[in-house]
Amino acid sequence: MANSKKILTIILFLGLILLVIVGCIIHKKPLTPVVCGDGICGSRETAVSCPSNCQTIASSCKKWNPGHYILLTSEEDIDEIELILSNPLNYITGLQIYFTWRQLETEKDVYDFSKIDEMLELVGKYNKHLFVQVSDRTFKIDEKPVPNYLYENPIYNGGVEPFISGKGSVSRIWDPNVNERFNLLILELGKKFDNKENFEGIAFEESALDIDTITAYSYSIEKLVDGVISRIDTAALVFSNSVVIQYMNYGPPEFVNLFEYFYLTGVGMGGPDLVPDEGRFSEKQRIPAYDYYPLYAGKMPLGTAVQTPNLMKDERNEKGIFTLDGFWDMGLNTLKLNYIFWSFAEQPWHKFRFTNDILPYINEREGKINDGCPENRQNK
Repeated sequence: MANSKKILTIILFLGLILLVIVGCIIHKKPLTPVVCGDGICGSRETAVSCPSNCQTIASSCKKWNPGHYILLTSEEDIDEIELILSNPLNYITGLQIYFTWRQLETEKDVYDFSKIDEMLELVGKYNKHLFVQVSDRTFKIDEKPVPNYLYENPIYNGGVEPFISGKGSVSRIWDPNVNERFNLLILELGKKFDNKENFEGIAFEESALDIDTITAYSYSIEKLVDGVISRIDTAALVFSNSVVIQYMNYGPPEFVNLFEYFYLTGVGMGGPDLVPDEGRFSEKQRIPAYDYYPLYAGKMPLGTAVQTPNLMKDERNEKGIFTLDGFWDMGLNTLKLNYIFWSFAEQPWHKFRFTNDILPYINEREGKINDGCPENRQNK
């Protein structure tokens, strides 16, 4: 009897040791927890139906909330937007709102960030996030992209350069006097918003200019590259916690070196146009910057917008005949995006409307996105 007890004790002891060993093996690589709202909804492997505000806990990563965002101007019905954000079953991570320089700096050194404050309060109510896009150009003849003092003070030489098409103009980013003023706007934005928890990031307008480089005042490729670098350096400094994305479409060959510079500076790359390869008209050139997205996937943030012209009905679309599957595959698999900014398209001439088509499509796929923390956003 005594021997039986000893044998049983030994068996139990060995079993305990075995359990400890197995436990160590299992937990050597723990499952990644996922945050949903105020709680944990399980591991990435098991959390298959968490709402859109889920994000991988990554203490080694700076502010990082990738996903699907609604792209707004300032004319949308905010009540309608709030209905979408307030629904926990919608896989929407937040909003991106578009501003011109002129809207944010109404007079010299007079800044109006009230709309950003308003939108930040809105997304904060539902644990969502805000991306701000600041544009130094417009695409309409009767709109001005920059504050009046840039047009009026001779030191800025008019402040802008007209597009060849005659539809709109762009600030002279290559002019140090003009660029200095834009950098001051970035500084003010960074001071106010970088440490806000629900402020996700800031994006700057595309590299394409569409100007007459022969007649443009004081223009040179070298000055243009210097202007972009100056802007990025400023943004990286004052938005050290938030995501910074410089949109890149077309540009001179000298722009190629900027991709590596973005990576080394800790910022990301994106574009204003997500144009699928599938369905694109053969005469329409593929955006050259697309070749660089896969090269920097996982290394720096990547985010691109789906603009309303690309969502037009087939007979009105000038770029191709597209499907939502095409946008999705291009964004997630070809460009390997971390952020997709979907225009809030709701007009009869749109082939895909956000509420009826795009949002259900995102929800059916549970808001899937490339959500790994990029190398240049990891805390060292």
